[in-house]
Amino acid sequence: MSDTPPSSTNPNTEDLPSPTWRRATPWAIGAAVVLLLIILFVAFGTSRRSPDERALGELGFIKATCSNSDGSAAPPDSACLALRAKPTLTASEVAAAIPHLKDSDRKIELNLANTQIENLDPLKELDTLDSLDLTGTPVWNLDALKDMHSLKRLVLHRTDVENIAALKGLTGLQSLTLWDTRVSNLDALKNLTDLRQLDLRDTDGADDGARIPLTVSIGVSAHAMQQGADLDGLGRTLVEEADRAMYKAKSAGRNRVVTLVV
Repeated sequence: MSDTPPSSTNPNTEDLPSPTWRRATPWAIGAAVVLLLIILFVAFGTSRRSPDERALGELGFIKATCSNSDGSAAPPDSACLALRAKPTLTASEVAAAIPHLKDSDRKIELNLANTQIENLDPLKELDTLDSLDLTGTPVWNLDALKDMHSLKRLVLHRTDVENIAALKGLTGLQSLTLWDTRVSNLDALKNLTDLRQLDLRDTDGADDGARIPLTVSIGVSAHAMQQGADLDGLGRTLVEEADRAMYKAKSAGRNRVVTLVV
């Protein structure tokens, strides 16, 4: 009889591989670390933030509807914040609102119409100001707007502005209203090649012979007349096709003419 004790080891069993979860653990830890870094970067790595709308309301601003200077569909609230000031808004309240608006993650449309705001210096810090309406304010000096390259729409209707030299460098300006002002140096606009809308009604300098560059988009529709054609229906079709051609010309760039044959 053999004195060798029976072995409790299965001779056919080899070293088993580590369980799957053990092999996946380093990858899971790595993925979790990467995800955490992304969250931290989003939370702290950007200087942009959303304005405090509640605080702005307490300062005398009312949330309004955003619009585009080119007349296209309004952008969503996530991309734009439109604010209209109450007529009683003071200069100190405007200054107090700036910390809530500067470095905004949205473009700002600011309507200060019919307030007594005269000094625009606090607005210098708004690098996302897209639209500014100063209708009926005592504003006369525009120097604060010199470097506001984000500005696309400016309304100076019934203000005390006479000199618009500060606008010379705002090459992104698309819409300007000088209605009922005493502005005379319209030559300051000659380099604003993106300017699409210019309102000069009752402007003192409008008849001074200043040459202002303008761009046009023209749409033309054509149709060969046939005997017995429905003239009313044809007229509507021609207008619709000319309108469609005009938008094609506009999307193709400045100073374009597009013709569609019906």
